[in-house]
Amino acid sequence: QFPEALGIERPIWHGNLEEEPLRILVHSDVRRELLERLTDGQTAVWVLLESGDAAQDEAALTTLTDELLATQATLELPELTDSPEDALLDGPNLRIEFSILRLRRDDPAEQALISLLLAAEEDLVDLNEPMVFPVFGRGRAMLPLVGPGISASNIKGSAAFLAGACSCQVKELNPGFDLLFDADWQDILGWADSPEVAMANQGLGKNSKPVLVSIPSGSAEAVSDESAESVPTETTTPSSAPEAAEANKKPSQLLPLLIGLLLMGGIAILMMRRA
Repeated sequence: QFPEALGIERPIWHGNLEEEPLRILVHSDVRRELLERLTDGQTAVWVLLESGDAAQDEAALTTLTDELLATQATLELPELTDSPEDALLDGPNLRIEFSILRLRRDDPAEQALISLLLAAEEDLVDLNEPMVFPVFGRGRAMLPLVGPGISASNIKGSAAFLAGACSCQVKELNPGFDLLFDADWQDILGWADSPEVAMANQGLGKNSKPVLVSIPSGSAEAVSDESAESVPTETTTPSSAPEAAEANKKPSQLLPLLIGLLLMGGIAILMMRRA
């Protein structure tokens, strides 16, 4: 089932927890091809889920092919900034490139993937029309263009979004949903992990040694003269500290004298009364 945050209640798959069904759930030839194209640096792979009606499917394929070729030729990469996230590292060449991957709805080896795609919206499973799912990034699929929605304007708009600068700092803010892959994206695309790139540029990467900062214990005897002089308080400056300390000592020296005088006075009064 999809994560609860997506609000999609339709199950993706149900069956016995056995090795082969679970393998098919996360692995198939189409997903392997998707993985290869995305890790090679393609901007997006447009999965055409065919309806089974040859005329509709061919019309959708023609529209999609023509518009992607035209859009790919006119779109430009967003301007890079000095941000660590925009640093070009040792990965595939940065480019705008789209491709199409056809998927038969009756392919027995791809039923887990098809079920996942059709579960993205409540009514998709009941529609007998071609659908186009743009897949990008680490196997994230956008919601589909369906039937008449596979139009030049919709394809152009989706392509412009996919090729544009991403303003989403949190994965869940990106449109669409994740596909299941038998792939360790962290390992495959380790060079593209922009948060770690930013941390490495600041000397805070996961392989960097921590910077140790000594913390005073709070005891007056444990604070050295240098550290005491470097952090003056608002009420006492370093130059007036000796006078302040001397002033603080005076009350403590007078206290025994006052107690002695009181005792002597009390004894004198008692002797006078007895006399």
